[in-house]
Amino acid sequence: MTATTRSGRVLTEAVLDLARTSPRRVLALAWLAVRESIRRRVVVVFAVFLLLLLFAGWFLNPGSDQPARLYLQFVLTATSYLVLLLAWILSALSLPADIKTRRCTPS
Repeated sequence: MTATTRSGRVLTEAVLDLARTSPRRVLALAWLAVRESIRRRVVVVFAVFLLLLLFAGWFLNPGSDQPARLYLQFVLTATSYLVLLLAWILSALSLPADIKTRRCTPS
């Protein structure tokens, strides 16, 4: 079996799996993740992020020759750090709780 044939089969299976995915289940899982993060008070991280963005103008130099680029770079960098922090917090808090309550099964 050639690599092209194998790649085609994998791609076909991926498309079929995507077509079989239930949007209702995906939304239910997303809603449960949001409720869990609110329950674990991860919303505090969002509040810190909003405060950081609100007061960013005080610390950035608006007199630079490209202020839009400066602000955009700051927002994108802060957003990437926020996503990393949230992923770290959620995984660090959710996995032990799931293992303790036996909601996840080892494969």
